[in-house]
Amino acid sequence: MEKNQTTLILLNTHPAQGNTTHGLENLTTEEGMEYLIRIGNEDESRILVDSYYDVHQYLYAHKLGMIDKKNADGKKDQGIYDELRLPLNKELTVPFTGEVIPFSDYETGKLREGTTDLNSAAYDSLADYKISYEEGVVEVRIPWQLIGFTDPSTMEIMGDVYKDGIESRLNINEISFVGISVKSGKESTSVNTQNGIIRKDELHTYTWNEWTEPVVKERLKESYPIIRELFSRY
Repeated sequence: MEKNQTTLILLNTHPAQGNTTHGLENLTTEEGMEYLIRIGNEDESRILVDSYYDVHQYLYAHKLGMIDKKNADGKKDQGIYDELRLPLNKELTVPFTGEVIPFSDYETGKLREGTTDLNSAAYDSLADYKISYEEGVVEVRIPWQLIGFTDPSTMEIMGDVYKDGIESRLNINEISFVGISVKSGKESTSVNTQNGIIRKDELHTYTWNEWTEPVVKERLKESYPIIRELFSRY
């Protein structure tokens, strides 16, 4: 990866949904993509979701009427990606004063640049991605829930909420994806293309074994020696 370059990662999780156009001049995909991960400068780096698969918009606009509906809501393959958002509070009226506190939410898909290298002085436990220009590598940490997984241990994702409701679920076999770099209006991909179309069988795939207990690795926090010294006094 080079500076002044934007990297896009398109993810396909749901086999019957997603966008086939992605705001790119010369590239489309044969397979629908539910998520677009944009990596560039920190202000523009974020995870976006296909408008049809935007559960926040479905629930709070269509089911509960707390936010405005959009023209693309409930329509598949519109080529529109929404921000991933989470509500903070519903609209409420304060008793006695009559003050109205409006519905509010915040963007959960915003990505934070930094390093998770414990040996680095710049270590940041909240970091989501790291760019190594020297090695041409982008590392991204993606929370399962941000890409629609309700139970990653069984490969379970949100289903078709507009068709089957908010409780709908689907078990899948894999995630397919492709990387795209954009610089000075030129687009290049991590896979072969045919006449500007990224074919389904060319996509990278990722799968994993189901689990009952997640693999974890414990480590001592930096404050441990302080606590140990304090407890040794008693």
